[in-house]
Amino acid sequence: MVTSDQRMEAPVYDPSVRLSAFEAKIEQTLLLIDIPLLILNLKERNPNYIMYTTIEDHASPAALIINPDGGTSLIVNNMELDLVRHYSQNCTIRLYGGMAEFYKRLHEALPAGEKIYGEISENLSDLDLLPRHIYSKLTDNYVIESARDILVELRSVKTEQELRFINVAVQETLDIFEQIRPLLVAGTPEAVIAHEIMTTIIRQYANISFKPIVSSGPRVINPHPVRHTGRELKNGDWLIIDFGLSINGYTSDLTRTYLIGGDFREHPFYQTYEEMYQLLITEDLTQLTPRTLALKLREIVNGKNLAGFEKHGYGHGLGVEIHDISPSISTCKSLLSEKPLRDNMVFTFEPGFYDDETLTGFRIENDFLIEKGKAVRLGK
Repeated sequence: MVTSDQRMEAPVYDPSVRLSAFEAKIEQTLLLIDIPLLILNLKERNPNYIMYTTIEDHASPAALIINPDGGTSLIVNNMELDLVRHYSQNCTIRLYGGMAEFYKRLHEALPAGEKIYGEISENLSDLDLLPRHIYSKLTDNYVIESARDILVELRSVKTEQELRFINVAVQETLDIFEQIRPLLVAGTPEAVIAHEIMTTIIRQYANISFKPIVSSGPRVINPHPVRHTGRELKNGDWLIIDFGLSINGYTSDLTRTYLIGGDFREHPFYQTYEEMYQLLITEDLTQLTPRTLALKLREIVNGKNLAGFEKHGYGHGLGVEIHDISPSISTCKSLLSEKPLRDNMVFTFEPGFYDDETLTGFRIENDFLIEKGKAVRLGK
């Protein structure tokens, strides 16, 4: 297991490492585009922008333009040059003051009349990221085509550097689970556990990808409860802890279940999970779609008569968002559910079972990479 000291020796935050990740994502993009691609980071956090730049700290609008001939531009506010300075080796940095100058720089990089790819999607709301008023302003100068299929590919299939960031985030999350284990005894308040998780993340120079969920006793039957309370753990409680880290904008998402003062390994929920896990790691996933995988998993659940205890799907994509575009391991039909699983996709696996009568909640969540067709657990 990688410790925070070891991670600092392998400098994932080093500008040269982030530059390498940026270059790899640009290279992947150039295989997919035939006209310029425009990515706008406006007031809201744009995962597409972070996917390239690893920058989450812009306070002002920014833009990334990738041309099919390989020319790349970043447009940022004068005050935020330091955030992108290390990309100037292979990218034109265009600075602006006010918004009028922002659009002037945009038109310098993208002459009026060009056809461009933009972040619009009629069928996938997660990629429909151009606000209406910005879209209207852009269409005065450009013909915008949907970048949906391109962005689905880029968000779903990870580069080597993206996988490195995710794996470090997973490893450090696992480290913290080990560090908090002494607290998981009768008498400890949920809030104390949550506080220890958050302060440990800060000490390890990482960011929280989402606020920890620490639920115990009667609260464990809710997959997304109030994140924590002052309730003290009691012997016989089921306890679910769910949290993740963010490294350069790339996330982890792991969940562990505990039985305070006991051992849940003989419980049918755990035994069913183990059977599902074995199916996951033995299948050739590239011969399946997310939905057909979910249907195979559902067969195991049905065979154990546990379908009535499920409250969510079996997993989701993971990357610059906790619930990334693809793959979603669910029996529901969707735009992407019938597209084959592929190598270098990353997803969570989180079967969960919740018994409202006995106040039993069980969920184990790990993060997986598809490598040579097989599900490989990250952060071992």
